[in-house]
Amino acid sequence: MGRPTIATIASGHGDTDQRWLRRIERLIPGRRGPVAGDFRLTQRNIYILPSRAGAAFIGVILLMLLASVNFGLSLGYALTFLLGSLGLVGMMHTFRNLSDLILRPDRADPVFAGEFAEFGVTVRNRSRLERRAIALIAPGNVHAQFVDLASGSQSHVAVPVRAERRGWIEAPRLLVQTRFPLGVFRAWSYWQPAMRVLVYPSPEEPGTPLPATTNGGSGEAGGGGNEDDLSSLRPWSPGDSPRRLGWQASTNRPSSRTASKKDGPAPEAPPTTETPESGAPTPPTTDASAPPTEPSTPEVVELPDVVAGQSAADVTCSRGQYGGG
Repeated sequence: MGRPTIATIASGHGDTDQRWLRRIERLIPGRRGPVAGDFRLTQRNIYILPSRAGAAFIGVILLMLLASVNFGLSLGYALTFLLGSLGLVGMMHTFRNLSDLILRPDRADPVFAGEFAEFGVTVRNRSRLERRAIALIAPGNVHAQFVDLASGSQSHVAVPVRAERRGWIEAPRLLVQTRFPLGVFRAWSYWQPAMRVLVYPSPEEPGTPLPATTNGGSGEAGGGGNEDDLSSLRPWSPGDSPRRLGWQASTNRPSSRTASKKDGPAPEAPPTTETPESGAPTPPTTDASAPPTEPSTPEVVELPDVVAGQSAADVTCSRGQYGGG
């Protein structure tokens, strides 16, 4: 087996460097990507530092220690070390309040643009210890979502995030922190769940009005009804059918026109007459000033009764006697 070439050696060093870079990025807070499934809080991803109250507390202890050393106060030493011990115990309880918690992504319902999308998170406590005042904070939110957990229980928390634009929105990096019990230390961790929410376009406000009715309140919109029953042109309005646009009229006017239906019954077409050359009969014309004629009532003709003893042939009537032709 021959010696490795220069290209092989360079490639091996490059892979090693990439592995070290990935390890360093995992150690930097907030540089982890989305995590699918359960996320457990351990000593590898929990960070703890004194809070502002804790920094003041440490400063007071140092001043008390200097005064005790300067003046040789035995009670000053006792009080100083007592307060220091309480601070260390509080630091351990603050860390234990987050340790061994399990975070799991839950569901997220679609919302409209401009609303708050709620990312569901399940926090589970597997230990026999109670957990108090655990806060979940999303970037840009002023108020935190607090949760308390009993031993062996879990709780569902909805973290609101404002949806500025439509489309898919990935879950942001969440900050999980606590200052329980004394508030002099702050323990926190970062977690970005692998979940997203769908944001619909925001509805128009006010909404597009429906086309005005043109049938005298009959309930039919101007865009419906019989497409052939047209009476006039009106400006186009949202909701009109494209088949009712008057394209010829719109070419001569700056705005489009739409044919609207008639309010009343359709007007009668004028009587048309055909010339004798066409061969079609000329329909009769009526005078509008003449009074309307009443329809004729059919005449009732009575037939003679059949007398007993007569045959059907004897009971006859001639057409001339009873109006026949």
